[in-house]
Amino acid sequence: MIDIEESDPIMLRCDDEPVVLEGLRRLFSSAVALVHAAESMDGLKPSIADGSRIPDLIVT
Repeated sequence: MIDIEESDPIMLRCDDEPVVLEGLRRLFSSAVALVHAAESMDGLKPSIADGSRIPDLIVT
């Protein structure tokens, strides 16, 4: 397992295909990034709700 640091990039991934979501989550995680994935943009809202960190990349 890769250790994710607080300073590592945050990537949000939205796709309606679960297989695509999982594959890209693994790819981005292997690049040492904190990845939040959901099947809709509404599903990503909890990941950014507190506003403490702005995502570095959003892929839809």
